[in-house]
Amino acid sequence: MIVREAIPKDCNTLADIHLQSFNDFFLSSLGQRFLKTFYKACIKNPGAIAVVCNTSEGVAMGFAVVSLKSKGFYKNILARNLFAFSMEAIVLVFSRPRALLRLALNLSKSGKNAIDAAELLSIASLPEYSGRGVGKLLIETIENNLKDHQCRSLTLTTDYYDNDKVINFYRSRGFEIDIDFVTYPQRRMYRMIKYLD
Repeated sequence: MIVREAIPKDCNTLADIHLQSFNDFFLSSLGQRFLKTFYKACIKNPGAIAVVCNTSEGVAMGFAVVSLKSKGFYKNILARNLFAFSMEAIVLVFSRPRALLRLALNLSKSGKNAIDAAELLSIASLPEYSGRGVGKLLIETIENNLKDHQCRSLTLTTDYYDNDKVINFYRSRGFEIDIDFVTYPQRRMYRMIKYLD
């Protein structure tokens, strides 16, 4: 397996992997076009690190995206990509207005729980590569990159209802539960944190 830095043209690949890995998640319901816009904005942002894990033949197996600082990250990518996200908002106004409202509510609440730490925004591997160490390698790569940026801790949020496998994976990688909170619409979440050496 080879992990490399993601480039803007990888946004299609990241969106595809996201949809295959999280087909019943809210962001997936916004569609491939929205996901491509989101991941392209993250890849281009100097306050983020995005990596892709490939087979030795160059087939994408998974990816991870992390912000160097949780606080203000979403506002930053919205401001830097205002036109692209405005186009996505227009599509949602006509196709799924309630989804746009939910997105706005989640973004406004995410800032309340943000701390001055790096945040794992997304990590996924294709289902056919499950159990092969892709997630472990992606997290190790991200952590090494964060240490190069003098980041002292890494946080993430995940559902805590019926999510033991994911929570146990993060615990095995050194994450601890920091807080629990509820986000719109009554989604129960953990914030987990790992202090980097």
